[in-house]
Amino acid sequence: MNETMIHDAQWFKEVLPLSFDQFVIQSTAGYLTMIPFLLVMTVIPIYVATIAFKLILFNSTVNNLTMKDEPMTDDDADKFYKCIKRSFPKSPEILDNLRSIYEDMNTSEHVSLDYKEEIYEKLVKKGIQDIEKPQIDRKIGER
Repeated sequence: MNETMIHDAQWFKEVLPLSFDQFVIQSTAGYLTMIPFLLVMTVIPIYVATIAFKLILFNSTVNNLTMKDEPMTDDDADKFYKCIKRSFPKSPEILDNLRSIYEDMNTSEHVSLDYKEEIYEKLVKKGIQDIEKPQIDRKIGER
C-alpha cells in the first residue's frame, strides 16, 4: 500500500469512527426521520391543493351549467354528470352540496325531466337516499 492510501484510511477512521454496519444503520435512521417532514411539506399540501382545485372546478362548472336562462342541453347534462363523477369524494360536505344542487335542479323549469331522473338514479346509487324524486307529469308517448 502506498502512503496516500494509508493516510486516507486513517483519516476516514478518525472522521467516522463507526463500523460500516453502524454507519448504514445511522444514515438510514436519519433518512427515516425525514419522512414525516417530507409528508408535511410536500404530500399533504399537494393533496389539500388538489381537493381545493376540484371543489373550485366543480362549483364553477355547476354554476355555469345550472344558472343559465335557457334549458339545459344534453351536452350540458353530460358535462354536469362528468363533473359530478370526477368530483365525488366521500366527504359528507360534498354530498350535502350535491344534494342541494340536485334539489335546486329538481325545482328548476330549465332542466329536462329525463335528465332530472337520470341524475336522481345516479345519486341514489351513490348512497344519497333522502332526496326528492323528480315529479313525473308526462303524457303517454312523450318519452
